[in-house]
Amino acid sequence: THTVSIKDDNGCLATASIEIEFIDIKIPNFFTPDGDGNNDAWKPVNQETWPEILTIIFDRYGREVYRMGLNDKGWEGFYQSTELPTGDYWYIIKLNGEKDDREFVGHFTLYR
Repeated sequence: THTVSIKDDNGCLATASIEIEFIDIKIPNFFTPDGDGNNDAWKPVNQETWPEILTIIFDRYGREVYRMGLNDKGWEGFYQSTELPTGDYWYIIKLNGEKDDREFVGHFTLYR
């Protein structure tokens, strides 16, 4: 909670408190599924606070290519057993699953 106070030239004081929710999910901006053990799957980090989290990944045409929850190992760059090409992919993250009205939207790059 942050409290802000302002006093004008006449000595009148106004105070307001604002509560801000801090969400510490880190979202990688790329991954390289080449089997070297580094960045081989894409998945947000620090999701443990949100047991019902839902992440949906889309290709550039808006086709849903992967859907993951909290304990998923991450997306390895496949759609229906076929490797997808290098390029940008988009995500929607809903912290409390399907029932959450908030959506965190962004994109990341798959490098092959």
